[in-house]
Amino acid sequence: MKIFVIGNLTPYVLGGAEQQARLLVEGWAARGHRIYVAGSALPNTDEAIKHFSITCLRIRVPKRFGRLGRGLGYAASLAVLLFRYRNKIDVVYCRFLAEGAVVTAFLKSIGIISVPLVACPASGGGGGEGELLRTLWGGGFLVKLLSRQCDVINLISEQIEKELVNIGVSPARWARVPNGVSVSRIPAPFPRVPPLKLIFVGGLRRQKGVDLLLQAVAESINSGVNVELCIVGDGPDRESLKILARELGVADRTKFLGAVDNAGISFEISSCHVFVLPSRWEGMSNAALEAISAGRPVIVSDCGGIDRFVDPRVGWVIGLGDAKGLSSAIQRASVLTHSQLSEMGRQAHEIAKREFDIVNSITAYLTIFSEITKID
Repeated sequence: MKIFVIGNLTPYVLGGAEQQARLLVEGWAARGHRIYVAGSALPNTDEAIKHFSITCLRIRVPKRFGRLGRGLGYAASLAVLLFRYRNKIDVVYCRFLAEGAVVTAFLKSIGIISVPLVACPASGGGGGEGELLRTLWGGGFLVKLLSRQCDVINLISEQIEKELVNIGVSPARWARVPNGVSVSRIPAPFPRVPPLKLIFVGGLRRQKGVDLLLQAVAESINSGVNVELCIVGDGPDRESLKILARELGVADRTKFLGAVDNAGISFEISSCHVFVLPSRWEGMSNAALEAISAGRPVIVSDCGGIDRFVDPRVGWVIGLGDAKGLSSAIQRASVLTHSQLSEMGRQAHEIAKREFDIVNSITAYLTIFSEITKID
């Protein structure tokens, strides 16, 4: 089967959605399928993945002419690529229900391409695709266009499903293939406690709630908790968060590591005790999946994603924007023994194996592609 993927990949972009796309693409290629990947951050090159070739295609976005000009440039460049490869591909898979899906849906609607379209929205809440379509001028038209032309929309969280249904998105078929992760054979060994070592991995922007985490760490320290925080990732709020850490008096207990590659992320997660993700909105965090795969308890917010799989055996779920609740969870984690934390990590690892093994996600997508294309 020949699969055309719209989305960026690691290492060209360091992010959860990009890592998820990379895992899927590698898995499909390893099973003998021909893969083309189009993304705005990709080079024009062929990559050798496990003896199979992946063709990377650059979607060209002009740096000038403002947001509208960049959007039109992206659409035109992607349209040219889809037209060029229209007779070489069997299915289009689009990460995000955004520009790439809209361009593909439009080309289908006017008969330029005729292959099935599978889209996977990445996020719910204030920054998700559902909210964007609801508030965007012309959003009603786009909802109808996507509903008519998307053969399958895959839902990775309950929150995303609720938002899309509420605005009237109704594709030919819904699917529920979860994000996946390469699950380690056994959980990573736990470092000794104290201090309790927390880790956050993600983009440094308001969505992820790192400001709430710093406040919670400060409150926990003031309550006598011996805790350290490792922040992995970069973003527009990095400098303001460093300033906040100094103002709260936790700068000496907080490490800002910046952007780290996947191997580095795995090492840092394994060096800590508890993974924390206090997002204000989220889809299905790849970093959280990495954490439970490594056998780490988690503290997550009630976003309708990974939190649906978290119970007291594996971690804590806090309310959206609840810094005090986050501090309380940190303090509860701090009184657990090494063996208690290790057992929570073991249970988390079992959830990763049962629910989020990337092998299952790779297979499930290929089954969908085969059903809608009638190609084995």
